[in-house]
Amino acid sequence: MNKQTAAPFSGDFGRTRHRVKIGSASDGAQIFSFRDALDQKLEQRLFHECELREGHAEHGTIPKGAKEMAPDGAFVTRQVLFFAQPCFNTQNVERWLEGMFDLRVMVPRNPTFYHEWLFRYATEAGLIIIDKDSFGGEQSSFQRFAKIAREMCEEVPMIVLSRDFRVNDFNLSWSDNWDVSLQSPVSQDSLSLAIEVACDIAINGR
Repeated sequence: MNKQTAAPFSGDFGRTRHRVKIGSASDGAQIFSFRDALDQKLEQRLFHECELREGHAEHGTIPKGAKEMAPDGAFVTRQVLFFAQPCFNTQNVERWLEGMFDLRVMVPRNPTFYHEWLFRYATEAGLIIIDKDSFGGEQSSFQRFAKIAREMCEEVPMIVLSRDFRVNDFNLSWSDNWDVSLQSPVSQDSLSLAIEVACDIAINGR
């Protein structure tokens, strides 16, 4: 008796096509057993990859003396106002500010309420960081907000992040309303240099 053969199908656990023969119950059990084994292997790989990514983001190589770059005397309140929508880049920056420099980070997520947060907490901020990309390409909105932030917090160091910046710029430019420009995605080294410049501004002024 000839066995019927089903059409090929693509398993959701890989790209290899499998031809399944309809036969005895033991054959079906072997198929599902094989699939379960592949699913378990895929699950283990995904968890392993997740652990590697989290380890790299949270426990990456911390520059020597990172916390000393932001001594207690630099930022009196040790409070950072970080205006940014959540993404892999901004969440990394937030973790590094807290873990590497022992700073308290307040992150308004919704651009609609950025001005309200600024008015409410400007006096508590020892450092202001703005993610330009969180304004969704609205250059005029970002420029207005950065100008208001500089006017309200004239003595407070200000760092701006953006994919639009071709390079990191740590030189004070009077044509801008901020002190340091960081190209996104931000690295630990570039953030460390930015914090060092911000500390110098906080202590010695511009």
